[in-house]
Amino acid sequence: MKKIIFAIALLSGIYGESYCQTTSHDVSIVIPAVTMIRISPTTGNTKTLTYSAPTTAGDPITGAVATGADLYLQYSSIMGSAVTDRKIYVTAATSSTLVNGLNVKVAAATPSSGTGVVGTTTGAQVVLAPNQTLASGTTVKVLDGITSCYTGTGATDGSLLTYTSDVLPATLSSAQYGALRAGTYTLTVTYTLADN
Repeated sequence: MKKIIFAIALLSGIYGESYCQTTSHDVSIVIPAVTMIRISPTTGNTKTLTYSAPTTAGDPITGAVATGADLYLQYSSIMGSAVTDRKIYVTAATSSTLVNGLNVKVAAATPSSGTGVVGTTTGAQVVLAPNQTLASGTTVKVLDGITSCYTGTGATDGSLLTYTSDVLPATLSSAQYGALRAGTYTLTVTYTLADN
């Protein structure tokens, strides 16, 4: 019994004199600010709005039907600390006065894919008005409430873009309708992902 007590006392003495040390350092976590947007598919993404000739003499041409591949806005966003949300704006421009009087609208749907806060649609928006006041670069909001997110890059990921176009016979002036000419005209539509 004395041997056991002596052994315990000896061990206590050894461990009683031991000590430990600690050291530390910082690990920095760097998250980049990200603001990226594209239209998918990236090739062959032209939409065509074709107006219909009247079926009865005396009637005007009627609203256009959009053809071409389905287009999706795909984007990646990591917000800065001072930013509360982001939006996607659209602007359109054309150099042709021969389409003065036409109305082009686009609706960017709320994305059904993605992770984070991908935002919500603001509904159909006019990007080219009958008097073309929006064709000079005025921006129109199509998606709102985006924070840090990504939509995905699959064929149907992101915000589906739907284009419509109308001739508005009740509101067009005689001069506007009289200036319309048969042909194919280019409207350049630009989307911007921006803070607030």
